Amino acid sequence: MNKPENPNNVITNAAIVGPTFIKPKVKYNFTATCPVGTPWTVDSRYPIRMIVDPDNPRKVSIEWLRAISGQFELTYNGYTKTIVVESLF
Repeated sequence: MNKPENPNNVITNAAIVGPTFIKPKVKYNFTATCPVGTPWTVDSRYPIRMIVDPDNPRKVSIEWLRAISGQFELTYNGYTKTIVVESLF
């Protein structure tokens, strides 16, 4: 079985550090390496819990709350990273 291709380019992966492929109902941490800027955003239609670190606004934890696969975009300060939610199995 081939590993899925990463949909993000090298610049995006350097600007937003964290996994591209995640599992449902597991918390993942992301860190922006770019300067502090516009806040983290995710479209509110997605089943996501997002908690920004109050001591460091460049850090955020994300959790996909449903047991289904999907994908969403995580944005910080003009950089957008596509996150792919893989099946639990």
